[in-house]
Amino acid sequence: MTIIRANDIQNDTEYACPVTIGSPGVTLTLDFDTGSSDFWVWSSEFRASRAQLEGHQIYNPHKSRTAESLPGATWEIGYGDGSHASGNVVMDTIAIGDITIKRQAVEVAQNLSDEFLRGGSDGLLGLAFPKLNTVRPHQQKTPMQNMVEQGLVKDPIFTVKLDKHDSRGYYTFGYINEHVHASKLYWQKVITDNGWWEVVSPYVRIGSKIYNRGRSNTAIIDTGTTLILIDDETIERLYSQIPGATLDRSLGGYIFPTNTRVPELAFCVGRWLFTVPSKDLAFSDAGNGMSYGAIQSRGQNKQDILGDVFLKHVYVVFDQGKNPRVSAQLRPVLTIISDWLKEWWARHRPEGFSVRAHRNAKHRPHGPSAYAKSIKKYKIGATNHTPFFFDEVMACVWHHKHSKRTKIHTYTPGEACAPLVDLDSDDGMSIVQAEDIQNDSEYACPVTIGTPGVTLTLDFDTGSSDFWVWSSEFRATRAQLEGHQIYNPDKSRTAERLPGATWKISYGDGSSASGDVILDTVMIGDIKIKRQAVELSRHLSDEFLKGGSDGLLGLAFPKLNTVQPYQQKTPMQNMVEQGLVKEPIFSVKLDKHDSRGYYTFGYINEHIHASQLYWREVITDNGLWEVASPYVKIGSKIYDRGRSNTAIIDTGTTLILMDDETIKHLYSQIPGAKLDRSIGGYVFPTDARVPKLAFCVGRWLFTVPSEDLAFSDAGNGMSYGAIQSRGQNKQDILGDVFLKHVYVVFDQGANPRIGVAQR
Repeated sequence: MTIIRANDIQNDTEYACPVTIGSPGVTLTLDFDTGSSDFWVWSSEFRASRAQLEGHQIYNPHKSRTAESLPGATWEIGYGDGSHASGNVVMDTIAIGDITIKRQAVEVAQNLSDEFLRGGSDGLLGLAFPKLNTVRPHQQKTPMQNMVEQGLVKDPIFTVKLDKHDSRGYYTFGYINEHVHASKLYWQKVITDNGWWEVVSPYVRIGSKIYNRGRSNTAIIDTGTTLILIDDETIERLYSQIPGATLDRSLGGYIFPTNTRVPELAFCVGRWLFTVPSKDLAFSDAGNGMSYGAIQSRGQNKQDILGDVFLKHVYVVFDQGKNPRVSAQLRPVLTIISDWLKEWWARHRPEGFSVRAHRNAKHRPHGPSAYAKSIKKYKIGATNHTPFFFDEVMACVWHHKHSKRTKIHTYTPGEACAPLVDLDSDDGMSIVQAEDIQNDSEYACPVTIGTPGVTLTLDFDTGSSDFWVWSSEFRATRAQLEGHQIYNPDKSRTAERLPGATWKISYGDGSSASGDVILDTVMIGDIKIKRQAVELSRHLSDEFLKGGSDGLLGLAFPKLNTVQPYQQKTPMQNMVEQGLVKEPIFSVKLDKHDSRGYYTFGYINEHIHASQLYWREVITDNGLWEVASPYVKIGSKIYDRGRSNTAIIDTGTTLILMDDETIKHLYSQIPGAKLDRSIGGYVFPTDARVPKLAFCVGRWLFTVPSEDLAFSDAGNGMSYGAIQSRGQNKQDILGDVFLKHVYVVFDQGANPRIGVAQR
């Protein structure tokens, strides 16, 4: 598999439009995108070389007398290949056509990854619904919103006409162009749940046959996508009718002989089908007499995407009013104008304007690149027909050049013992690498804090909800600091003090830590969390000075956070609330003999958990990941400990802790085992035969190899047991000794649950 670089993706925008910003104004050429809602531009705040700036116009807010800064407002857009753009926000006057919008939020680029420097436009103007705007802490109004609210257009509509072989394409705002859409428009209600221009699309016509794909099938009308993406079944039907067509994984999509006969095509908006000429299926040259198809698989995406290949053959009206709708009309245009249209024109023409769409001179059609861009934009997962796919772990587009066979393990849910599963460790792609510390008894992960960032190695702990770190406020000797990274908030330009906020946490081993709190930017893997509460250590007990990590990141429920006088949001909370992950879930895989363990956030790694997950609801009363655990298996016997027995799944605990009665059942079956109070726990002869073990999550038992009961050398031919008493604690603790042999998904949604798969 190869990663698709942004220079292969970014420069495939075919249409761009002029927009003037500031007073005096500078005119930039922007992509108009119905698939997003940000309005961002190249700016003087981005430091670029003369070569990089060649061909681009730059907006300098300091030279505009109407520019106003928006304190604290920031924006950031990340793309699947790792490219990104971010910056701050100003309010300024902008002109689109002959309409002037006052106090429009302009997202000023301070950071642009190298990939954008190869693009042909000077930024982007989003035309999707406002809910997709990425400005934080408060979303900003789109240009379309401001046009309506400032009375610049009477109706919240815009239209799109893209031409294929000339530069006469345009957008209109506030009115419908009678010279273009002279025939009747077909209106369809928009599904706005996702913020896109999404419509019902139940049918598709291939050749003379119409296929019914069901009323639940939908399509997104997107000027920011080049190709047409549809479901796999329809893809198979289409290309099976084209002699010589094949899925070329090395190229990245379906190709077919250029001179072959292609069936006529029509795509659905609501109940109406709109045709695309068969010759347009040949999107670009694929070499060796082959063409790259303009229609490709949508992968795991639930919606079709109707991009420019479709839009070049229709005239579309987008109505963003109280009852959003779109209308499409076939071209070429009739010369007779209907009466109703003349009346509409008379009422609405003075309130609108048009903007000419210029071709991007740098645009070169390249099918695989266009496809990869679509995959990236909609985060499409893999199916058999998607050689490109979006990887939620790496947040990038992958090119899967070869077919891959997946070994499926099946068994019946509800069996007393879940079987072992053969999991390929090389399949794993981790969002956070876990490093072995102190002989495998502790796992820690890199987290970057501040701007510029410093990377600390932290314990990820599902048994607590504080996020605390070693800091410059803790006075330590050089010897104590050796091997540690220190966070200094005074060196971070994004750090903000949280006046009066303090924290203090104590652990069961007598160790403690305390200090004050700041807000700063935090990076976990590829996810950037803004204004995360970071608890700075001012006091650390001696136990922490001997540890291998630089702090702790809590993954339990927020109610356990110790910050006073007001609890602070956990990183997981902020990931969800800031829209950085789609689902409030994370998963854990810890390995025993290597450093390939990981945590994932927002998704389940399908490559790792090949077996079926067994789900169990969580008891959240105590703020912990607590589940019913009524059984334990020792040897061949299953012991019923009652339905009230529970267990806490805790990555911050190394051993397994259980009730005394079970401890007795276990060690009574190991010859020579004894409670050694001088050492502090049960020990047994290293060469003794140990019974097989299985521990319960809900109704299912998950095995731990008997050899793992020997946790460490206790001297004199004895081993210290990995399973010890929970004392007076009411819950079992299933720590790393257990977690190394399962894959666990933690779902922190409205109905919290845990999913476990045996490894």
